[in-house]
Amino acid sequence: MPILIKDIQLKHLNINKTEDGFKCEGSYQLISSADTVLATQEFNGYSNTKIEFSPQTHQALKQALQGINSDIQTLLGIKGGE
Repeated sequence: MPILIKDIQLKHLNINKTEDGFKCEGSYQLISSADTVLATQEFNGYSNTKIEFSPQTHQALKQALQGINSDIQTLLGIKGGE
């Protein structure tokens, strides 16, 4: 019986702000059709698979980071709630 990959689950994501945007690295798991983890793989680290994100993903991450920054500012009373 063949083993098929039916899904990929993001396991860990680390986003760091850089001078020219952000650096995103992490790990994901390959899930089989029998609902077992076949492998865990890392991406965008020093010696890992390099993944180039689409413009839509870049924009979504940028908006998410801006939202988190805004939420922290609101929580700390640096700016009013929106």
